[in-house]
Amino acid sequence: MQSQKYEIKRGKYLYFKGEKNKMFFNTKLLGTAYTEKSIRKRIENHIEIKNHKIHIYDDKIVKMSYRKRLKLSIDNTLKTAENYDDFLRLLRSEDYEIKFGKHIAFKHITGSRFIRAESLGIEYSEDMLKMYFINNEEYQKLKTEIDEIG
Repeated sequence: MQSQKYEIKRGKYLYFKGEKNKMFFNTKLLGTAYTEKSIRKRIENHIEIKNHKIHIYDDKIVKMSYRKRLKLSIDNTLKTAENYDDFLRLLRSEDYEIKFGKHIAFKHITGSRFIRAESLGIEYSEDMLKMYFINNEEYQKLKTEIDEIG
């Protein structure tokens, strides 16, 4: 960015200002994929963006809610995790805080509140998430039934 004549300011978030701009632009507005930590991680590991707040479709900007981003993260993490503990570890590495109690809940570092997994849909309940690793065939069968009902 500096080679392209952007002025960079660091704080809790990254701020950029181009030569012609009067004000700094806060990367928080772009979502979690643009925190300094996320950018560094992608550069070091050659990773592409997968969970960001703003998507552009046909020149239209579409914002993703925290709930949709959480569902996307859970779905992607389920595919790569080896077991339930690994699933939780991977979600934590994506900057999610996990709260256990009567129901499991998740909160991203940029979020203000915890979101109960069950409120995303029955297939995201703690029991169903565990079943994904214990008995995937049964999980897929139940998920199909749930999709047909709702």
